[in-house]
Amino acid sequence: MKMNAGFIPALGTPVDENGIFLPESYEKQIDDMLEAGAVAVLVLGSMGMMYAIRQDQYRSVVETAIEAVGGRCPVLVGAMDNSLWRVKERLRYLAGLDIDGIVLTPPYYYASTPDELVRFYVGVAQVSPYNVYMYDLPVVTQTKITYSSIERVLAETDKLKGIKTADQALGRNLILSKNIPSDFSVIYSGLDTVDIAYRWGITTYLDGMFTCTPRLSRILDQSLRTGDYEKAAEYLDKILNLRTDMAKIGIFNSYKHAMNILGYEGCHAPDYCFRNNDEDYEYTLSIVKKHGEID
Repeated sequence: MKMNAGFIPALGTPVDENGIFLPESYEKQIDDMLEAGAVAVLVLGSMGMMYAIRQDQYRSVVETAIEAVGGRCPVLVGAMDNSLWRVKERLRYLAGLDIDGIVLTPPYYYASTPDELVRFYVGVAQVSPYNVYMYDLPVVTQTKITYSSIERVLAETDKLKGIKTADQALGRNLILSKNIPSDFSVIYSGLDTVDIAYRWGITTYLDGMFTCTPRLSRILDQSLRTGDYEKAAEYLDKILNLRTDMAKIGIFNSYKHAMNILGYEGCHAPDYCFRNNDEDYEYTLSIVKKHGEID
């Protein structure tokens, strides 16, 4: 199944101070994202703290997402890890759940050689009952997924169904190539240039910032769909400028407060990344208003 044109939110995962998942907050976030026009959701990606969530909470997060979505859009789930053994363990937590695919970066503790990268993804496809999506994140994994690697994996399995990447040139090559299956999805994750990539034909795009900007994201998406690229650029800039201001006190710290301001209970950040103080809350409230997400 190829992903539809439009935006995919990398959902934030709400937990309490002990790391216990808060399902009602998650359900509200998902409903708001779908109301804003999301064409799919990514559960437990980077913004969703896949790498930090307690293992005993992992399945509950996915179950809640499936129930909240209720068949309205595809559900992708992060299953990143550093060996096939550990990926198999994650798949056991997902056993029997009706999801549309798993998303994995390359192993991220050590850099992988091209051959190791191919063996990893082929190995995942061999043991996974779900479709597989690559997550190209070289700034973290120290490993760049290349066109050649994708072709090599596709030669070994038909379960590879797409890639999330911020590499415009790679995305463009994949879209234009006659050697890539027609149901292979290119999901663009370069938020800063979403509007440019869209005009290049890379029309499915993903980021975590959409979850704390449902109003702005809806207008961005509608503007791209109607070809109003000037308005799209205006609203993309609002999201980017909000992100810049959030970074001044720490992205995850400010993100936690932004999500609370929008009515989503919980921490939404690794336990060492946020401060519960009035000053940071008020600062975040001011910038969320400044950039037009709330009045």
